[in-house]
Amino acid sequence: MKTKILLLLTFLSLGSLVYAQEKDISGNYRGRGGGIMLLPNKLFVLWGYMTAVPGSYEVQKDGIILFKPKKEPLFVVYGQQNDSIGKDKVRIRFANFQHGKNYIRFENGKTYSVFNDNPNCFSSRYVHTFSREEMGNSFSLIADLKTFGFAQLFGELKNTYQIDLQDNNDFLISFQKLSEYQIDGAGALVTKEGYECLLFFNQADVERSKELIRELKKEIDKIPMKELRKVLFAKEKSEDQGDKGLRDFLSISNLEEPKVFFMEVKEGSVKPDPINKDFLVYDKGKNIYKDTLNNIEYYRFDFVQPKCYQTDLEKLKVAPKTIFVSECEKPSKRRIYQ
Repeated sequence: MKTKILLLLTFLSLGSLVYAQEKDISGNYRGRGGGIMLLPNKLFVLWGYMTAVPGSYEVQKDGIILFKPKKEPLFVVYGQQNDSIGKDKVRIRFANFQHGKNYIRFENGKTYSVFNDNPNCFSSRYVHTFSREEMGNSFSLIADLKTFGFAQLFGELKNTYQIDLQDNNDFLISFQKLSEYQIDGAGALVTKEGYECLLFFNQADVERSKELIRELKKEIDKIPMKELRKVLFAKEKSEDQGDKGLRDFLSISNLEEPKVFFMEVKEGSVKPDPINKDFLVYDKGKNIYKDTLNNIEYYRFDFVQPKCYQTDLEKLKVAPKTIFVSECEKPSKRRIYQ
């Protein structure tokens, strides 16, 4: 996911309050192109190529496992006070907004699309400075979830995030595009050809997924392995260390988004952990942090908790002008060079 939402996978010894059933199912289950890591504390991570989605699971009395991946926040917001912009200005750096249909609404209700429809030419950064007088004391970000073909499988998500400016006038905001990894699913433990395995399916509503898993579990010995490749995950042996690259990737994952980001003043690059982070010197007058060893200055952006609620998009009045226009020349209008 864009800023990816990842889970810290630290194996802990099971305490006395952990049920025996949970002891049996915890572990890493590998499948085609990815896998599912079940932890003994009813958490899991569904992982694939450069993707890891955390969530929680529940084992029902009939052995069916219900999976609820984390779906929110849709927008991750960081802010700071930057006097160099001007107290009458508000600057926003938009990240990944081109991957969905999103709107920005000012305090007075005026609403704009962040991008034009079907954007197809992208730059590395999208930054816009607004007049604070026009914006007011707050702004809201609104996501049109219907643009995703499988949106009906996500349930009711709050599509609006309101950000109160307070002392902030400089923001980093990332849109977290939803993926198929975040659809609720169902699973069950089975034995196939002598291997402990996990059946998992999430390409339908939960009830249909549960029904399919029950059918597969009942007929597991009769179904050829090749027909189960997309839904069957084999449990790794405890002594199997697995792929080092994968383990390193998962070991740095976090359930929560970073609370702080630093941005280089000169280059504009953003990172949660700059070099020599513990030795940064704060310049109160400029509100920047200095790495005196490498002569690098940073802005510090702190996590901002928005107010979330639902907006009826059918009643949304959107201005014809967009914040950004990203469109290649149409074939009929291409320049011809001799």
